[in-house]
Amino acid sequence: MRNATGTTDDSIEHDGKQYRNMIELWETLTEEKAPSCVNEKCRSSPYEKNDVVGAHVVKSGENTDLSDGDKVFIIPLCKKCNHRGNDQPIVLKRDIPAVVLRWTR
Repeated sequence: MRNATGTTDDSIEHDGKQYRNMIELWETLTEEKAPSCVNEKCRSSPYEKNDVVGAHVVKSGENTDLSDGDKVFIIPLCKKCNHRGNDQPIVLKRDIPAVVLRWTR
């Protein structure tokens, strides 16, 4: 998986509620509490690993610059692993549910 680009300040409406916080959306739809960063290659400190956000990611090999209709996954990552400058592949350290969305601008 890789970080999608251009997703900062994204929001989505679900069941009449506007979500600007993607980790809140992930927790609502998966009915789970977000764990620490799920990137096996995470190099953050333990404190930072718990600084979790809902990251927009795509499968490796897919375009990271999203277009309307592209499939995007929301998963828990720390802020460092979710940074737009991070072009390293994301390897999940365990099975984790993802929220699957279709991108629209």
